[in-house]
Amino acid sequence: MRGSITRLLACSQEDLKKYKGLDLGPTFVHPNYRHNPLNNDTSASYNKPASVMHFSREANFSEEFVLFIDADMVLRRPIDPVALGARKGVVVSEYVPYMIGTSNGMAAEFLPAEAVPRAKPVGWYHIFHRDDLKRIAPLWLEYCGRVRLEPQRYWSINGSIPHNIPTGDVYVEFGKAPWISEMYGYAFGAALAGVEHIITQGIVRYPGEVQDSGQGPRILHYGIDFTIDSSYNWNKMSYQKLDLFSCAPPLEPCLSDGL
Repeated sequence: MRGSITRLLACSQEDLKKYKGLDLGPTFVHPNYRHNPLNNDTSASYNKPASVMHFSREANFSEEFVLFIDADMVLRRPIDPVALGARKGVVVSEYVPYMIGTSNGMAAEFLPAEAVPRAKPVGWYHIFHRDDLKRIAPLWLEYCGRVRLEPQRYWSINGSIPHNIPTGDVYVEFGKAPWISEMYGYAFGAALAGVEHIITQGIVRYPGEVQDSGQGPRILHYGIDFTIDSSYNWNKMSYQKLDLFSCAPPLEPCLSDGL
């Protein structure tokens, strides 16, 4: 696939001094927004829109289109932005079934009426025209914070709204912000930016959903947990403290220098 790959790394200058692995590949370092300096809220989810915002403003890139994927994704086949329909004003992204807040009244709680129809149930990957990336990124960050800090717009807290508006997050507790606040931040921010979407289905799949027939998805998404053939289970959350440079099990044989 044509194009370069850049890792977006959230890291403070102090932590950067002791960070191992900066030379694993081309890396753009930006301030860590876990403790968001713009609204004083704390969530690691701020780092996704913050990384895109800083990259779009500060990185010296000349590509017309940018494919954004998560760090827990693997590219399996080439992705052609133009063939998929990406162009200025149109973002290509995947249909996300649990993003029900784009069509059940939640979007109307955050957006002006004219922007509500543009809020789409998308995520997992995005193909941006460079100009759209710059417009969407700060709104993505802003609305991530608004969804997190204004739960009274979708929870009926002391009568704030007539009834609860489901967010689609099955793990969220009453009155709390869903983890997918960042995804709604994108949906609402992109809607306010005025872009339209081409919505794909099947570009992204979780490993447990992949069948042996056909070419399969272009992107594998290694989500929290997956099982294959009832004989193998893997969960990335089991490796949160894994040191890739320790050469300890299960990383055997040891990673060689330069890898």
